[in-house]
Amino acid sequence: MFEANSCGVLSAIHEQSADINQGVERKKKEDQGAGDQGMMFGYATNETPNYMPLALDLAHAILLELAALRRENKQIKYLRPDAKSQVTLEYNDKNQPVRIDAIVVSTQHDDFDSEPKMLAEN
Repeated sequence: MFEANSCGVLSAIHEQSADINQGVERKKKEDQGAGDQGMMFGYATNETPNYMPLALDLAHAILLELAALRRENKQIKYLRPDAKSQVTLEYNDKNQPVRIDAIVVSTQHDDFDSEPKMLAEN
């Protein structure tokens, strides 16, 4: 049985790896990197046929489409393979999803000379 009086907590906090840190810390603030992020889901649900939470399933579908576009579309050849997606859903009082509240997609891309040049690629 898993309950509060019989479980333990292990703290495994340590310094950021040097490999990740070299991509984060920069002398100039505008060159600062983002570090290492991750989102984990660790439960099964009947929201989708594959027993994954709907938000995660939608985020995966977005990334699969982005990967296909990156490989096949010559217009967006500046995209790189590292990408992340997050979908936030709103649920009703019966724990049913009723709408998508937010979608965030972040992807690695080639360097651009300037922000206007990057925006012109859209």
